[in-house]
Amino acid sequence: MLVDELELDFLNAGICLACLTFVAFPLDLGHEREARGEARRLAPDLWEEGLELAVVQALERAKADGIAGAADAIEDVRHQAWRSRVAQAILWRYAEQMVEDMRSTSLSK
Repeated sequence: MLVDELELDFLNAGICLACLTFVAFPLDLGHEREARGEARRLAPDLWEEGLELAVVQALERAKADGIAGAADAIEDVRHQAWRSRVAQAILWRYAEQMVEDMRSTSLSK
């Protein structure tokens, strides 16, 4: 999957981390359906706030690195914006990264 090959870091994505918790917390609890609903609900706001730039930059880097599918994903993002599959997948990956970070932080205490 393309998203697996992208350089993504939720801490440097330029999006509201407090907002991302609305996706990450239910995901952490195993409530995937609720987490996906929150991701869909928040995507337009996060897109305007910085997700767009993070997605485009990640895809441009991937394209420059010759990663298959990056150019098509850029076109999809240009037409579909936050509704694109790759934008949704990146938002989901950020939530997964946040969950991993929360778990590793709590384990280190």
